[in-house]
Amino acid sequence: MCDIDRNVLKKAFPLAGYWTKDSRHIPSKSEYLLACTSGTIGKCVRFGYKPWKNKNGRSLWDYWDYHQTCVELVLRF
Repeated sequence: MCDIDRNVLKKAFPLAGYWTKDSRHIPSKSEYLLACTSGTIGKCVRFGYKPWKNKNGRSLWDYWDYHQTCVELVLRF
């Protein structure tokens, strides 16, 4: 299912919610996406933008949307 990443791994992991065709994250408690470590969404998690973490008691999904910003930047560059 996944391409080989820079560490020569072919792995995927689940993330809550889903992404639209224009790369926007839609939160969901009943749907999830399998993100490949070689793909844009997985790369952002590997870079440290872990959306399940909290800052000042708020989820990073909601707090400046760190992960979404990373996804948009990786897609552009």
